[in-house]
Amino acid sequence: MCKYENILTQNASLRLKKSEILGYWHHIDAGKTTTTERMLFYSGTIRSMGEVHHGNTVTDYMEQERQRGITITSAAVSFPWHGAQINLIDTPGHIDFTMEVEQSLAVLDGAVIVLDASAGVEAQTLTVWRQASGYRVPRILYLNKMDRPDADVNACIASIRDKLQATPLLLHFPVTKEGKLIGIVDLVTREEIIWTQGRGQNYTRRALSEKEDGRHWDTAMSGHRQLIDELSSLDDRLADAIIQRESLDNMDSAEIESAIRRCALNMTGFPVLCGSSYRNIGVQTLMDSIVAYLPSPLECSGVFRSFGPELAARAFKVQHDDQRGVLTFLRLYSGEIEKGQKVYNLARDRSEQTGSLYVALADEYRLVDKVSAGNIAVVAALKATMSGDLVTSTQSSAKRAKAQLASWLREPGQLEHLMLPSARQRLQALESEPSPEETAEILLGIGATVPEPVFLCSIEPPSAAYQNALETALAELQREDPSLRVSTDEETGQLVLAGMGELHLEVLKERVVREYGIEAELGPLQIAYRETLLGPARAPFQLERRIGGARQAVRLELSARPAALRPRDDPLRPLFPHAPAISSRPWLRPLFLHAPAISSRPWLRPLFPHAPAISSRPWLRPLFLHAPAISSRPWLRPLFPHAPAISSRPWLRPLFLHAPAISSRPWLRPLFPHAPRDLVTALAETTLPPTPPRSRHGPG
Repeated sequence: MCKYENILTQNASLRLKKSEILGYWHHIDAGKTTTTERMLFYSGTIRSMGEVHHGNTVTDYMEQERQRGITITSAAVSFPWHGAQINLIDTPGHIDFTMEVEQSLAVLDGAVIVLDASAGVEAQTLTVWRQASGYRVPRILYLNKMDRPDADVNACIASIRDKLQATPLLLHFPVTKEGKLIGIVDLVTREEIIWTQGRGQNYTRRALSEKEDGRHWDTAMSGHRQLIDELSSLDDRLADAIIQRESLDNMDSAEIESAIRRCALNMTGFPVLCGSSYRNIGVQTLMDSIVAYLPSPLECSGVFRSFGPELAARAFKVQHDDQRGVLTFLRLYSGEIEKGQKVYNLARDRSEQTGSLYVALADEYRLVDKVSAGNIAVVAALKATMSGDLVTSTQSSAKRAKAQLASWLREPGQLEHLMLPSARQRLQALESEPSPEETAEILLGIGATVPEPVFLCSIEPPSAAYQNALETALAELQREDPSLRVSTDEETGQLVLAGMGELHLEVLKERVVREYGIEAELGPLQIAYRETLLGPARAPFQLERRIGGARQAVRLELSARPAALRPRDDPLRPLFPHAPAISSRPWLRPLFLHAPAISSRPWLRPLFPHAPAISSRPWLRPLFLHAPAISSRPWLRPLFPHAPAISSRPWLRPLFLHAPAISSRPWLRPLFPHAPRDLVTALAETTLPPTPPRSRHGPG
């Protein structure tokens, strides 16, 4: 389960400097929702603390969340702490709802990873850690449930090193009395922090001393020296200060905290804190560390500096409210947004008029007139904006921002400075070197990809009278959740849902029933894959029985072979929009079955590196019009290493015309039985049938 905290600034850059935008992540049941509830309580936002097992927490407000005890959809809350306003975006941690996490990652400046101190790093922790690394999000770790008898700080530190391949900076160790957790020792300040009876509001700080504390002092000093030693290997400024003082014991706490912050922002080291949220221990020190060590929005603007003072905001959640209509959650990077303002969507290339403007507290909304940079705003009445879209004030603002970013990218070293690992993967997937303008669009996250669904099932309304209502409900849910795919099966006419897992589809069905009043039913779940025959096969079977003293025998033989494609299913039809009778020409099918897309690139250059201009040779164009990109699969290049000008050599046509079926074999072998010999010589010695007459529409 994941929680994100965002700093909400009211009016000036000074407030922004005291703000952070961060998130909570953890494996299921590590205690994220309980920790959030304590934060809201200790900040004075709520008067009483709810419990997950009671189903009365602020952020888990959906009926399904309270019944299942898990977070299903993201929820935003806001609370003040020590001069900063923290916005918290509660997102699910279950793998089936990973799209919600992925979308929220794009709006984060920092994160808190919540670990179960008795289990250490678990499976979902690895997933969210990789996601955070992909967006270069600074993190701190919180070892929750330290009150359990099997909690082990040293084992957790070892699992962080081994499984996350990260450098932990242990800042706390637990204090117990008669086997019960009563507080922690701060290894930075060498203070003992003890929580008294009650609901956790009261705690005392006391500096440890060698004379009074004995064993505690030795443990604290050992942890203090180990922390400084680890920091000195990661931070040069602290190392220089240690050399000047010639001791690890005389370091000022402010210097140590500054070094921890630098390591956290550079992601060379990750602070590790301890506590037990359910026992109301360690939550306040966690919030102190969030303010002290994680970045403010001004430190994380990155590529959005290209917008200058203009509005730049990213949508990370869309929700349908019965009273307010469609609500879009925006994280503002720069500028400000006012109610009723017109905005321009870069991804959809269109302008929209906003309606009312809100600040959210879970499922409660407070009307405001204006929201400034560093805040999370909730906007009503946006009809086309989806999760992941970037919006600004006008189209001209978007063009200026992209031009500015493109100009920065032309400067040496700027690309590496602005590049996120997630954007690097998209750039590496391109088949040619992108221009600075294309790179700018990728860095701004325009046209973000959605993972392919894993599970499929049909969904049926209780009667035909509910069909339109069901389609409307699914359209709204699909806008809220881009990982949901809705389609109609051509053969059965059924509506088919495709999602990320079984729980994902079950929750969607429950929402259709509860929120839209449609008693829909799901069909059996299927995995998103298909099978086909590789070739013909036969299987004989013989049954012998004795009936009434007579021997009876039946012999069966089952045979199967791939069926011929019907004309409407022929994959060659899009390749030859003007060619007649495509279904009767299956000889090209194996050549392009697995070919990637060519899009707008010069499609013939990688095929014929020595060929002259292609524009004067249009007869090959229909062959490759819609074929997938070949640049990343140079399988045709070896065919024509010595080919002369193609316009004067029509030998390519009969070569393809009579090529045998390749199926799953390397198609080069049956095409060229004389492969070891020179290709041109082999072709010259091969007697080819006469070339058939060309169609007046092109080659056929």
